[in-house]
Amino acid sequence: ERADLERLAGELGLGEAVCFSGSVSQSELERLYAESHVYVSAALNEPFGLAPLEAMSHGLPVVAVNSGGPAETVLDRETGFLIEGGDPQVLAGALSVFFGDPDLYGRYSENARKHAGLFNWNKTMETLAIGLYG
Repeated sequence: ERADLERLAGELGLGEAVCFSGSVSQSELERLYAESHVYVSAALNEPFGLAPLEAMSHGLPVVAVNSGGPAETVLDRETGFLIEGGDPQVLAGALSVFFGDPDLYGRYSENARKHAGLFNWNKTMETLAIGLYG
């Protein structure tokens, strides 16, 4: 899957603009978020989707497969795009939308940051307490 995406990035002339980082340290991750414009996850089975939430908290729109965690945390066509399956062409099409429309990118970036702010321990505990104790 990664090899297909790397090949596609090269074919589209995005080889220099796309980073396939793999596992990195927390400090490196912060640097990557700061230097990035979009977070992409082609994982077919992402259990919760913490990485997309972290990316959104940094103002990065997300393009991810519509399953598991991302399906619960990414708002399709508001904070990013949820794509079906792992088709690299569909993924590339979703990415091209951001590169072709800076205003749309700005809206999605702001929406992503705001939406990620809804997922924090204080709000989760408050919601749980209301549910338990009324």
